[in-house]
Amino acid sequence: MEVAGFIIAIFALVIGILALVLSMRALYIIGVNAGLDKQFDPKSNTVPTPAEVKIDTKKEFKKPIRVEGDKIIYNDDPLIYVIEDFITEEECKHFVAASDSKLERAKTIGGKDGIYHENRTGSNCWLPHSHSSTTKAVGQRIADLIGFPLKNAESYQIVYYTGGTQYNDHHDAFNDETEEGRKHLKRGGQRIYTAIAYLNDVEEGGATEFRDLNISVAPKKGSILVWKNVLPGTTKVHPMSLHAGRPVTGGEKYAFNLWFRENKFV
Repeated sequence: MEVAGFIIAIFALVIGILALVLSMRALYIIGVNAGLDKQFDPKSNTVPTPAEVKIDTKKEFKKPIRVEGDKIIYNDDPLIYVIEDFITEEECKHFVAASDSKLERAKTIGGKDGIYHENRTGSNCWLPHSHSSTTKAVGQRIADLIGFPLKNAESYQIVYYTGGTQYNDHHDAFNDETEEGRKHLKRGGQRIYTAIAYLNDVEEGGATEFRDLNISVAPKKGSILVWKNVLPGTTKVHPMSLHAGRPVTGGEKYAFNLWFRENKFV
């Protein structure tokens, strides 16, 4: 009888322990589920939504400082301004069509004919002013705007960017303290002015950014961006003319560059 009683007592103890474990597990599951319900409750005030936890990396850039006629002035030294609707819809289409089948991977300055570099990943091609009556008329209009003869301008450089391609920070003017710079200066002297005309609207990205001036100009079809590349009264590179074509992260970007030298381009 004593042995039987002892066995019954042990059995009861085991049953009690099992019951305790099961009840604790039930409480744990209830607690976890309650926590999960709260975590994924879109109306919960304690759990941020994806939009709330997303880091806003949008930078605030300098706004234009004034407007003079049709010029939107961003900076005085170096001079930087934009004119909207400077290139017509038909002219934009003409330049884009003219680049068809001519575009190839862009190069940077270096070597005999330039070099491929990770700093510049877009495509480009060159187009003479005399390509058509349209290209000649647009070139003369830009020359009149800047105040330099069209003969001082290099050929149009049509550029194309898409899929994250870009042109990182660089100067357009040449460094006369380098052999490479002196070689390019022989072809008409320094690049005094740069004009960029935007030939289409870009879905996302592709701004022309002057990092050290905190200026960013979004590409807008028909607009032209003009700036001076040299220090006042000199032909020396203006350090603040450092600029970049930021990555095109949506759609595609067509534009052309027109560089004006201090003398006739040869």
